[in-house]
Amino acid sequence: KQWYQRRVRDPLEEPVDVEAPETTPKEDLHIKLVFGNQKGKRANVAVMEQSFQNILPKPKNQNSTLGSPIISLNFLKIDGGPDKSMNFSLVFQQQENSNFSGYDTKRECVYLNTTSNEWLTDGCTTILNKDKTCTCTCTHTTSFAVLLSPTEITDPTQDIFSYVMFGINVTFLSLTFCLLAPFRQLRKKQVVLIQLNLILAFILTNISYTSLSDST
Repeated sequence: KQWYQRRVRDPLEEPVDVEAPETTPKEDLHIKLVFGNQKGKRANVAVMEQSFQNILPKPKNQNSTLGSPIISLNFLKIDGGPDKSMNFSLVFQQQENSNFSGYDTKRECVYLNTTSNEWLTDGCTTILNKDKTCTCTCTHTTSFAVLLSPTEITDPTQDIFSYVMFGINVTFLSLTFCLLAPFRQLRKKQVVLIQLNLILAFILTNISYTSLSDST
């Protein structure tokens, strides 16, 4: 891994490009560091390629995977005084995972908790930007990465179509039941009685199926 170090003196300075020329070409890294309220300090940044995630703890969700290089970060105090608060950001380029084709991809900023040896999210917020970047704003330093998780693609037109078909089925089944049920002579016939029972069963099945689909 390659260490990157820099002191920011001008509070209006642009975000700093995180470079690791010995591990990843600069044009392929696409990571920026925004010092936030740590301006004027020196930052030590260690970059590890995401291919090394196999030697790190695995995410709790077995379907999730790291979708960015791993960035270890700490700020060096200048005056030696304690930090009352910390706020800084890492800007990652959003990457796609070919294993998640056919799914929506959820992106989360995570950090490695060295005590519990797991990837957690507390103390970090995730912002997905229109320019295809992911901004991780955190209040503590450790090792950071972007976690990718596949989620099923939901098509609203399918839901609308299902509700329309449900309404049509229940409406015509109810009309058929109302046309047959009032006539006592018809109800005496075994065939009609079976039909009425089937209609009720179909109505209850449609309602139950739609209710269960909504709850899941």
